[in-house]
Amino acid sequence: MAPPPTILGSSFTGLLISRSLSRRGIAHTVIGGPRPPQSPRLGESMSEGSAIALWDLLGPSYRRFYHAKSHVSLACGKLAGMAVVAEPGRRLEDLPPIDPRTAAFGDVGARIVHVDRGRLDPVLYDEVRAHPCCEFIESRIQAVDFDPDLDRVTAVRLDDGQSRPIGMVFDATGYRGVVAAAAKLRHRHLSRLQRVVWMHRSRDEEMIDQPWWHHGTNLIRLQRQYDGVDGIAWMIPLGREVSVGISVDAHTHGPEVVSEVMLAEAVVRAYDRRGMPISRVFPRAGAARHLTHRYFVRGRAYGANWLLAGATYGQVWFPTSTGVATSALAAYLAPAFLERPSEVGAQYAAQFQSLRPFHDLIGRLVENNPPVHMDQMYRFWGAWIRGVLERLPEYLRIYGEHPKVRTSAIRVLTRVIRGHGLAWLGAGAFLTIRVQRVISPKDWETVFPTYHARRRFWWGNFAGGWVNYLGSRLAQVWRGDTGAGRLGPASNETAGHQ
Repeated sequence: MAPPPTILGSSFTGLLISRSLSRRGIAHTVIGGPRPPQSPRLGESMSEGSAIALWDLLGPSYRRFYHAKSHVSLACGKLAGMAVVAEPGRRLEDLPPIDPRTAAFGDVGARIVHVDRGRLDPVLYDEVRAHPCCEFIESRIQAVDFDPDLDRVTAVRLDDGQSRPIGMVFDATGYRGVVAAAAKLRHRHLSRLQRVVWMHRSRDEEMIDQPWWHHGTNLIRLQRQYDGVDGIAWMIPLGREVSVGISVDAHTHGPEVVSEVMLAEAVVRAYDRRGMPISRVFPRAGAARHLTHRYFVRGRAYGANWLLAGATYGQVWFPTSTGVATSALAAYLAPAFLERPSEVGAQYAAQFQSLRPFHDLIGRLVENNPPVHMDQMYRFWGAWIRGVLERLPEYLRIYGEHPKVRTSAIRVLTRVIRGHGLAWLGAGAFLTIRVQRVISPKDWETVFPTYHARRRFWWGNFAGGWVNYLGSRLAQVWRGDTGAGRLGPASNETAGHQ
């Protein structure tokens, strides 16, 4: 009799896979660590794919950890932009559970959320361990035995010296990648070495009048001339707390140049100067946390009896909000992978590769040429929205059997607008994108809150988008700036092998 499926690692990815197998009644083993502490984690901002998955996989009992996400904003130099992703006035408690088999685009958008991972992960861990389908072994993995001729994992060796035979296996050990290491898989770096610093700030009571930025993910492309450092920062509200952090080049902003506390303070000042006074609204600062890493993708995602799940296969730039999405995707495909590993593994790998355009878009923003003209900012958001439309049909096909959205029609549409030029922006993207010059914090306070009045916001964007975009292009032609309107190519320094 073959051993039951084994999940290596009790990360969020491993826990989601276990829950997916348990709800199908599939007995399995998880080899993981102790209960995670209730502390801030990365991966709090959801994309449309993870929105479908979490509402279905986790169910209503986890809704208390969700906070509605209604926009993504970006400040860059003297420009600011916003893409609206959902109705800001919606109440999550009024939304029923989602059925992926009948999900339409509007159903997905209404369920895009931020997730309080610090509180959710320990609860999910307890539930996974308590389920009768799960045998949980709390142990550290010392090594994995791998047969290269058969491309199979044969056994896992634990820190107590025992060796356990393996049937099918999901590697959820992240960058460590114990199966990937045993299979001697190379991985390609997708970025320079990054230094990430983040913290949570909090307040004692709920806000009665929430500012506009409390309803979405807020990004800043920090630049030396404005902020003293180069990098990309995030601010994600989570009820009485807010997650704040920054990613900088580890070589130019190493600890010998700037400390974690100094980077955290620079981020808070940057938001304060742009009309998002988080230091006043969330006065209590938690401890600053840090890590260094590279974005990467491994040479293969799967083998005869193994799958590199979530961040074990690869990671892309965090503003794409795809970290939890890849974990959820692996969890959704896990039961089918047990039956058809080659077919499902290829499907999983292809879906991860579809995230590369998003990664490259953010890479150009961070590592090469930030937008300096309004039309460049419009093109950035146009490419962002186009990417969502391109990957949504495949998400719906994976998460549900018969989605109401005509995926073939969306594919035809995205092919037509692939150039994301003026025709694409004018066809509808102007409705949900707002770009504004920012001279003072008041520019944020007076312009962006209007997205709560949806009709006025939409049509104001549509009319103003044409004027601002064309005016920016004509001004560049008048000045002879022929290279304007493009975000530069990705730097050759971002690729490498290990």
